[in-house]
Amino acid sequence: MKSRNLKIDFLKGIAIFCMVYGHIYSLSVFECEDLFLDGFGIHQLISLFHMPLFMLLSGYCFGYSMNKSLKELLLHRTISLLIPIVVWGTADYILNLILGISKPSLATYISICFTGHMWFITVLIACSAGLSILTKLLKGSWLLAALVGGWILMILGSQIMGSTMSPLLYFYPFYIGGFLIYQYSHILYDNRKKIASRLAVIFLLLWFFVGKDAYHGDEALIISFSDIESILGFFYIYLIRIGACGLILTLADVFYQTISDRVKEGWNRLGTHTLQIYVVHWIFYSLFDKMLSDRLKLTTSISVFVFSFLVVPAISYGICHIIIWLYRGIKKNKKLVFVLFGK
Repeated sequence: MKSRNLKIDFLKGIAIFCMVYGHIYSLSVFECEDLFLDGFGIHQLISLFHMPLFMLLSGYCFGYSMNKSLKELLLHRTISLLIPIVVWGTADYILNLILGISKPSLATYISICFTGHMWFITVLIACSAGLSILTKLLKGSWLLAALVGGWILMILGSQIMGSTMSPLLYFYPFYIGGFLIYQYSHILYDNRKKIASRLAVIFLLLWFFVGKDAYHGDEALIISFSDIESILGFFYIYLIRIGACGLILTLADVFYQTISDRVKEGWNRLGTHTLQIYVVHWIFYSLFDKMLSDRLKLTTSISVFVFSFLVVPAISYGICHIIIWLYRGIKKNKKLVFVLFGK
């Protein structure tokens, strides 16, 4: 039995913290134009890598499960992940009704469960289920061709389905990329730092010379083959995020080598509870949204700086550990844990 990869937990801890940070950060209303960091877009910077990094790590971890049968893979990953989607999606739907955010309807309920806050898990199910089938049917270059072919089919499908395909189209390459890194880790291991640092350089060049506003979010994923600007924007949205992942992997490696074991343990703790933090933090987010979004107005440089680098990190880290503490309180009740988190 392989020992747990603590470096992966560490990276997952950083990614989940950045996700919570980004959500709490976005609750404030910024009207400050003279602060460099606000213009630089710290929230946008985090958004470039935290979810792609999650997908990359998820695809990498999938490699550890390849010795399981197809039935085990599909049952373990699909059914197990569907449970928290339904349970927490229902809880989120009820909370939205109570807070007056949503009106009761079946369409709203389905949207909240599968394309709302739980969209990431829905995409994760689709990617892992598809990869489970392909890895059992194909090997070597045929598998690689099928994985690339699947992405091309998604691109073509987006021409018909539009933005509905965006989340899957966007994250599929990162999930597959993580899996391929695992597959060829024996080749890439010695050059991992060099590869990550070069990707980081690509990101910095794109960020400063092309600009973070060179594309328009998910709209860039709806490619028009007759428009050269659309084609360039499509590839740019991937390239800058791959570079951002390279940057954070480079910085995380330096951070990991310099911090104490006690600090590592704290970040690893976040990394081993990513599912719990992901599904539960939305309850906190909804409450904070109701309390802060209409009241908090940051208009000065100092207020943005203090909020960004002191208040939000403290709140985010606190929320993560409160969720871990609550989870440990029910951990012994296996039935309840299975209902809430599918494990």
